[in-house]
Amino acid sequence: VLYIVFPTMLEINGRMTTCEQYDFGPRGTKKFLLADRSIECGTEKHDSYVTIALWQMVGYSLMLPLLSITVVLAFTYVVFDGNSKKARDSFFFITGGLRESVWFWESVVSIRKASLVFIMMYLFGTLRIYVDVWLIGISLLLTISLDPYVETIVRRLDLLSQSVLYVTFN
Repeated sequence: VLYIVFPTMLEINGRMTTCEQYDFGPRGTKKFLLADRSIECGTEKHDSYVTIALWQMVGYSLMLPLLSITVVLAFTYVVFDGNSKKARDSFFFITGGLRESVWFWESVVSIRKASLVFIMMYLFGTLRIYVDVWLIGISLLLTISLDPYVETIVRRLDLLSQSVLYVTFN
């Protein structure tokens, strides 16, 4: 379930840090929190929301993938006496369809997705484009060189989706 709501959680937390400016005519402009427009940006209340959202966002985007790797490894050595095949089979929903040497690839994909969300939310202008192109390019090269998927169709679809992203940002 945590992997299913992963993109939604990142988006919601992103809204908790994003401000939107409103023009009040002769009274000037003010910025309000996108997630709750009753909170004016730059206030103490806004700062506390942003701090909590950033901690949650970073924690969730890094801890979920790392936790899934840790749990599979723990089951390998604690429950299945070093039998990694049994542990991977127990967590087939995150290790299924992946080659034995890169059973953790779903965590890499999750970190890549979170990185793209961070880049799109917090970098602006040409820097955003350059960082996106580099991230997607490195990810594409890793996918080609490690060849993580057992099924050819899955590998082709993943490479196609990353290639489309690369061309779009390039």
